[in-house]
Amino acid sequence: MLHYISNVTFRNIVITLSIKSNFAFFLSNVPIFLQMVHFYENSTFCLKCNNIS
Repeated sequence: MLHYISNVTFRNIVITLSIKSNFAFFLSNVPIFLQMVHFYENSTFCLKCNNIS
């Protein structure tokens, strides 16, 4: 029983750590992602403007 509890606790710790590291990775990539979205919106906006004119 104690072995089972320690296994569950260890698994929870590993899951928590992996979620935190993934979250940190996500946060560090947010600026790059926003720049990509911004660039994409600008390019599509320019295409629409060129089509209108």
